Amino acid sequence: MRKTFTVLVLAMGLVLAGCSTTSAESEAAVESTPTAAPITAAAEEPTEAAALTDDEVSAYFLDSVKPTWRGAEPTDEELLSAAELVCEQLAGGATVDSVVVVEGEGEDADWNNFQLVNRAADSYC
Repeated sequence: MRKTFTVLVLAMGLVLAGCSTTSAESEAAVESTPTAAPITAAAEEPTEAAALTDDEVSAYFLDSVKPTWRGAEPTDEELLSAAELVCEQLAGGATVDSVVVVEGEGEDADWNNFQLVNRAADSYC
């Protein structure tokens, strides 16, 4: 029993000796520990959006209308002329719902008119 007690006392002494440091040693260890600096985003000046050229606007309009078109597809010139008519009517006070530039009757004509008018109003006018 005495041996066990002696071994425990020695073990406790080793543990305590390894864990005991002075406050100066502890502060030095903390100071030498690298820390991450806060990341700050560089403030960028807001830039003005670049204006699109007429050709870019036309291409964007055509690229947005053509995939939605039902039936025989008109030429680019016909679609662009129809977009100009949409813009003229809207500038004259018409509402998007009242503008009709696609001739014909039936569901496809209504669909095509809806697509052309809304896409022209959004991107072309």
